[in-house]
Amino acid sequence: MASAARLHRIGILLPALSLVLNVAGCTAATENSPEEHRGIHVYAAASTTDVITAIAEQFTAETGIKVVCNFASSSTLARQIQNGAPADVFLSANVLWMNELQDIGAIYAATRYDLLGNTLVIIAPADRSFTLDIRQGENLAEVVKGRVALGDPEHVPAGRYAKQALQKFGWWEQLQPRIVAAMDARAAVGFVARGAVDAGIVYATDASSSSGVTVVSPIASEFHDPIVYPVASTTNSSLDAPRFLKYLRSDEAKPIFQDAGFVVLH
Repeated sequence: MASAARLHRIGILLPALSLVLNVAGCTAATENSPEEHRGIHVYAAASTTDVITAIAEQFTAETGIKVVCNFASSSTLARQIQNGAPADVFLSANVLWMNELQDIGAIYAATRYDLLGNTLVIIAPADRSFTLDIRQGENLAEVVKGRVALGDPEHVPAGRYAKQALQKFGWWEQLQPRIVAAMDARAAVGFVARGAVDAGIVYATDASSSSGVTVVSPIASEFHDPIVYPVASTTNSSLDAPRFLKYLRSDEAKPIFQDAGFVVLH
């Protein structure tokens, strides 16, 4: 098992890497692709990997327009867009990174809308779960003696929300030395599923996508800022970008989001 220090370094260093996923419905771009054939480049928060992949596949089947997906933490994607990455659509896991791009004129504000909501849960490895009754005043820092994974609060929206909740509960000071900061929301789930840590605080949608974890307790929304996923087209977007933005709020896409546990806000 890796040491806490090593895991922490992994969580801090990896956000610099781009996570381009070549999965069904999300094809890989090539450097020699002509601009008119590059498809729609969607830069989406890692926690939306499964749903955006499924929707992209469905969209391509219906329209013939290919979708090129890049999934990573919202901060990593925002920095890539700021540095000129060929994004057409940006789907962020919080409003802060979208606001930053809007402030510098990198997105079309008129196309922006709030697409999804989510919730936080405390999870444990499936083979060594524990009980925690927050309503009875039980303290995660006392129940769990080992490490706790969450998205890096400095860069990852899920980690930022988790830190807010830990501070509200009064657990942050005790847990901070044992926090494993993951590169994105999905990576935090992976640490728990592999048993590298004893608990995690993640999105409910990510927890439900892994058979290697079990949900110990939900975290009520009043303990953190609202979890909102805004989406918009960039100022360098292709002519097909509005079609995908419209499709994300369509009757065809809605059940895919809902089946994964997202709250559809539009």
